[in-house]
Amino acid sequence: MSLTTLKSFVDSAYLDFEITGINAVQSSMKPGIMGILVRDEYICLILDEKLSKIAEIFPQYCVFDPEMEYVTCIQDWLVDVDEDGETIWTWTWSERDIEWFSQHIGAFSDVGLKPVNAIQWVRKHGRARGLRKPHSLEKYMIEVGHKFPKVGYASNLIQSLREYDTLKRSVDDKFRKIAFDLLIYNYHDCYGMREVMLDMHGHQSPFSPIDEFKVEE
Repeated sequence: MSLTTLKSFVDSAYLDFEITGINAVQSSMKPGIMGILVRDEYICLILDEKLSKIAEIFPQYCVFDPEMEYVTCIQDWLVDVDEDGETIWTWTWSERDIEWFSQHIGAFSDVGLKPVNAIQWVRKHGRARGLRKPHSLEKYMIEVGHKFPKVGYASNLIQSLREYDTLKRSVDDKFRKIAFDLLIYNYHDCYGMREVMLDMHGHQSPFSPIDEFKVEE
């Protein structure tokens, strides 16, 4: 089965981690959240207890449960959003996300998904359009005209939210705003990745962002 047909892209999952740390120092890397998008359905797993209040503010999207196996959570969620079992592939923007999933969640085979590094499937098309290194997702989203939120770096948002927990500060409007910014950032990384894959392979997107996460023109 071809991975680059319209149906394949539509039926696929799109996965993105937001993690803090220094790439060159692997021991410093710490997961914050992981989002998955399938068609119009989005779920965000909260992987750091210091960020657990995000799930209390946005229970319609987020899950935090340290007693729960996240593999089971994803399995159950996929059954709900993909009743026909058509979602086989999950696209990520880097090999790191594939490694982080295995390290912090479990085996992709346990949730019935096969990971694919998106960059390997768009780099040639990007070069044909004049795009050069670094082949960042943001650069490709701009190229295909996808409007994404300008909320700063996800790592900085995560650190700001962690400070609330460290300092035992109560949730306030500022916390809610930062939490929403982190969530909309992650959502558009997943959604924008799909827009990039569709556009780069000559397909028109049949999707529109969730109303709550739409970015004003």
